[in-house]
Amino acid sequence: MLHRNTTTKSLFVRGWTGPTRSQQKAKKLIESSNREYLMREHFNQIGWSLARHSDISVKMIGYKIAASSHYFRSLEAAPDGHPSFEEYMKHWIGALGKGTQMGQIEPEVFDALRELYPAPDIQRMSPGHSYWNT
Repeated sequence: MLHRNTTTKSLFVRGWTGPTRSQQKAKKLIESSNREYLMREHFNQIGWSLARHSDISVKMIGYKIAASSHYFRSLEAAPDGHPSFEEYMKHWIGALGKGTQMGQIEPEVFDALRELYPAPDIQRMSPGHSYWNT
């Protein structure tokens, strides 16, 4: 196995001068995308953690944080024809549903969220899904 310094030295001996400008830009873009993804997923975890709190107002904040994480993931997947967050939230609530099973919104929280985000005329997300028009 080559030592890291040996590998680097051998690359420079062969005339390799480092990544091209386009390779450097691509690397920065990938690193930026990874940071955005990690931050979005971290917010998602925070949201679900708050959604398990005993206080209903904290639960509502948690669901809104989790929904915003899902919203940006959905928007990234289909930027054309994607609704506003408010419209998305109406469908997201419906996709999770009201109940006590894993992945559902507790009835009292569901009803409180529905007061803020009324049910849409046509549901555009299937049960259990968080991407727009799925």
